[in-house]
Amino acid sequence: MLTETDCWSRLRSVPVGRIGYIEGDVPVIRLVNFSVRKGDIVIWTVPGGCGSSVAGQVVAFEVDQVDPRSRSGWTVLAAGTAEAVTDVEELLAATDFPRRPWVAERNDQVNRIRVDRISGLQLPALPGIP
Repeated sequence: MLTETDCWSRLRSVPVGRIGYIEGDVPVIRLVNFSVRKGDIVIWTVPGGCGSSVAGQVVAFEVDQVDPRSRSGWTVLAAGTAEAVTDVEELLAATDFPRRPWVAERNDQVNRIRVDRISGLQLPALPGIP
């Protein structure tokens, strides 16, 4: 198990995560750009994308890093309530983070996840694997 401090540190170390939520009656998982701000996860999506669906939902958010060669890595899972960011000052603050968009479309719908729970695992290399 990772400590809460380790979880937040690893969460900050990667630019893309996965958000899990319900769309209609179906569980959905999507890749999103994100950053961490004041204990919240801030995500950017294209207008009409998952950002429209997640506001008000309890969602899951996961990041990880794996090394297939050594079969090692780590994973962090956070859960909390998603909400649309509409306050102008908060939107401006959200743009202060270096974003690495992975889509060519405008991805300026901003949501935050108010994290209630966070946990993580370290996956050690298997013995005998170089």
